Amino acid sequence: MANFGPQPVEFGPFSLDRVERVLRREGQPVPLRPKDFDMLLVLVGNSGRVVEKEELLKQVWPDSFVEEANLSHHIFTLRKALGDGEEEARYIETVPRRGYRFVAPVTGVSEAVSISHDERSDRPTRIRRWQKAIVAAVLIGAAGAAVFSGWQLEPGPSTPITRSVITLGQGDVFTDGPGTALALSPDGTQLAYTAESRLYVRALERLDAVALPGIERPGLASPRVPFFSPDGRWVGFWEERQIKKVSIRGGAPMSLCDVGPPPQGATWAADGSILIGHGSRGVWRVSADGGTCEPIITVTDGERVHGPQLLPDGKHVLFTLSRGANWDDANIVVQSLATGTRQVIVGGTDGRYLTTGHLVYALRDTVLGVQFDPIDLRMTGIPVPLVEGVRRRGNAIASAQFAVSSSGVMAYVESKKQPSARRTLVWVDRQGREEPIPAGERAFIYPRMSPDGNRLALDIQDESRDIWVWDFSRRMLTLITTDPARDEDPVWSRDGRRLIFLSLRTGAGNLFWQPADGSGTAERLTDALRIRGPDAATPDGKWLVVRESDGKGTFDLALLELPDKPGMKPASSETKPLVPSSFAESNAEVSPDGRWLTYQSNNSGSLEVYLRPFPNPAVGQWQVSRGGGTEPLWSRDSRELFYRSASGAVMRVPIDPRSPTPPGAPIQLFNGPSYVVGGSGPFAGLRRRTYDVSLDGRRFLMITGDNSQTTNASPERIVLVQNWFEELKAKLPK
Repeated sequence: MANFGPQPVEFGPFSLDRVERVLRREGQPVPLRPKDFDMLLVLVGNSGRVVEKEELLKQVWPDSFVEEANLSHHIFTLRKALGDGEEEARYIETVPRRGYRFVAPVTGVSEAVSISHDERSDRPTRIRRWQKAIVAAVLIGAAGAAVFSGWQLEPGPSTPITRSVITLGQGDVFTDGPGTALALSPDGTQLAYTAESRLYVRALERLDAVALPGIERPGLASPRVPFFSPDGRWVGFWEERQIKKVSIRGGAPMSLCDVGPPPQGATWAADGSILIGHGSRGVWRVSADGGTCEPIITVTDGERVHGPQLLPDGKHVLFTLSRGANWDDANIVVQSLATGTRQVIVGGTDGRYLTTGHLVYALRDTVLGVQFDPIDLRMTGIPVPLVEGVRRRGNAIASAQFAVSSSGVMAYVESKKQPSARRTLVWVDRQGREEPIPAGERAFIYPRMSPDGNRLALDIQDESRDIWVWDFSRRMLTLITTDPARDEDPVWSRDGRRLIFLSLRTGAGNLFWQPADGSGTAERLTDALRIRGPDAATPDGKWLVVRESDGKGTFDLALLELPDKPGMKPASSETKPLVPSSFAESNAEVSPDGRWLTYQSNNSGSLEVYLRPFPNPAVGQWQVSRGGGTEPLWSRDSRELFYRSASGAVMRVPIDPRSPTPPGAPIQLFNGPSYVVGGSGPFAGLRRRTYDVSLDGRRFLMITGDNSQTTNASPERIVLVQNWFEELKAKLPK
């Protein structure tokens, strides 16, 4: 091994202490298994040099026979402990067909042991395999001879492994949600997937996919979570609160049961039942012929379930169980339907039992596999990475986008790590003149000015997706939320002391509030699946206008009563309808004088801005915008209403506070194509206001830079692997 001195060696934020056998990150111990620690010692001690796989095996396991597959697994877990990136290696680099190299700068290693090229040989591997084969032959006779032959010859797969790619149309995106967006029929001849509010089925022998007729709901009600029947003749899916099924040949879909929001995965068992992952409500079951959904596995408060699968004995269910918002900390578990006994199998998400006797599951963007005994309900080997670069939407989502047929076909969606948008903040006066705000270049979105105008709350859409506050006088950005789950859509309380926001930290989206200076902890305000986000607090500070899902893919406006003071729960978790309709309303704002409500709606067929009396909006409605309008915003004196035109320009409408009807004619203040726009497109109800106005109304705070609506993303791709079981068996031999 390397010649370490008594002092720890350092690289990046890490300190490696050989004497105490501990790895620390910024002073805090990082848990490592003994062999992982030994492997890190070898790599760090030989930093900058390729350590051949054979050499690494000799150093870490000097007296044991270990397969290279186990080496790959230890490297994988070591990289995870170091937090190595998905696209580039900051610490451990793989050198194909050779070994590994530690690439980070290291201080504190006096000299490393090196082995010249002439000293390296493949002979040790052959000797160890020969020795193992001889031992096996002595123990089990003729069977051992077969084992010897297998180890020595290492025959290739009996059938060729082929890969191909299916590319969606430019601009088309998968509708994955909380479940997997694609499924394979058991015989591996049919592929189903959800994209662009449609359910598609494609025979793999054909060149095109067919959108099944009669399955096309908009927005949040669109079809998702496809799964096949055991005979491959039907596709099950979720749409508009219901589990449904449809023949792969088309025809009218059949509703099976009402489950509410999209499920966390579903599978069709051989006994004719469908198992549904219902998140915090456990596992539900319904007959494939339809009927009542019934809970069969319950979970405690804070636990969530994903991807249930009935094991071959019909008595146990395999599923993913999380005890928090971060699915990266979840486990694959098995639970008895008869006794309720539950046992943990392995850490990971989206586990599936295969007919080959293997368990496959996901860790971040990698699918791993391990031999699994469905009788004893335990692993019989060590997990090994199988496929990298499989899409998974971060730690707030459990599902990995892959599918495996019983015949050995694998399909997966390639991961696409989109770089964070590069945006800046600027003041723009009414003549269109800009003044930069020195907040740097970040993925800014949804700015909200504090009531006193001294601070700006921001949703920053980088990997962590947190709420920040910019202080104009101090010229400083302060992080407010730190939970691993996504926090978004900040709204100020009327006194400016707290920020209200939507968070996924409980699994489903719920509203929280927290001190705006970053102190204290976030307090939960809602426990409702229907609330989709905050729009604005009323001038008296007693109510919050919220967007509420109607369960059919659109939004209604409602009022949620706020607690009297921090630490108290709202008087009622029920909301009061404000603007109920069959259309999508969002981006609501109450005038500062408390007399008028403005919002955007698609009730005319396109998005327009409307005005109603408040708090009695049923009295009347008047259209404010002409030719398209979104993102309405009041001036602080309630005498002007601003909005974004269809082209993105900032528009002004004069308002008489005493009698604002009919509204005056819109006047363009300045063009806006170069500024980020949030309130248009097919999911307009999900996009928020992307600008604000100063207290004196003379300047507008705008966002410049990348606009996600105009970015040309690369097409979505599905990778198909025929005869993938041959590859699986080669990496996980019995």
